[in-house]
Formats: sequence, C-alpha cells, structure tokens
Amino acid sequence: MAIRSEYVYDSKRKCYVGGVDLGSVKVGVSEDTLATEALVFMVVGLMGHWKQAIGYFLINKISADTQAQLVQGAITLLNDCGMHVRAVVCDGCNTNQATARILGCNLDANVVTNFFPNPVTGQKVYFLLDACHLIKNVRNTLGDKKAIRR
Repeated sequence: MAIRSEYVYDSKRKCYVGGVDLGSVKVGVSEDTLATEALVFMVVGLMGHWKQAIGYFLINKISADTQAQLVQGAITLLNDCGMHVRAVVCDGCNTNQATARILGCNLDANVVTNFFPNPVTGQKVYFLLDACHLIKNVRNTLGDKKAIRR
C-alpha cells in the first residue's frame, strides 16, 4: 500500500519516524531510507466474519527473500497463538510471485503447485492470487489500451 513519504517527529519516542522499518528482520536497508509503502499482514477468519491487521512494515521496495522471511515469521507467530493458517493471499506482482517460489510453490502454468509447508506444522499453506485484484488489473488495462494482444 503506498504511503506519503516523509519524516515526522514522534514526540513520545523523541525521534523521527517514516524510514524503512522491518522490525527484527535485519537486511541491508538503512532505517534512514525513506519508506514509500506499507506492507500489511491481515488475518481473515474462514469460519466467521472477522478480519484483523496483525502487523505492518514500512518498506521502500522489498526483496522476495525478505518478504518470505516476514511471511514465515507471521505464520509462526499465528501458530504460537493457536491459529491455523490455511492460505496466503496477495496480488500478482513479481515480488509476490518470487516470494511464492522461495516458499516452495511452483506457479508455472504447466505444473502448478500452489502450496508450501507451514514452517511449524508442515501442513499445506495455500498461496492464492487475489482474483478480484487481478480482474481489476485486466479492467484497467482494457481501459488504457482498448485491447490485449498476445
């Protein structure tokens, strides 16, 4: 999700915020780098009508390796709370597809394996691309280009 890129003074913490913040995950990105997006993790109930954001990370581009670490960390924490993660849902951008491959999925059209093992239990966790988002992308492309050719 895009955010306004700026540093803001947090008077409670007595410091400026707005830089890249990946929590405890350490990668080669400086916290002095201005964040341009928020990567949000949300849990949605399958047996009930509820959803809850469980975490967010301020990013300025993220590698698939780092994103895979964050996904596995979220699944582990949810498992520790007694929740059973059945699927990960996201849009179809290249980083998300690369994350799926790192986690163990194969999104090749000829041999699709759209699940990976839960890092704690080993059970299948399905990797799904958000159909509504993909349809919106097709609609926008048709609106811009008027046709899609192979």
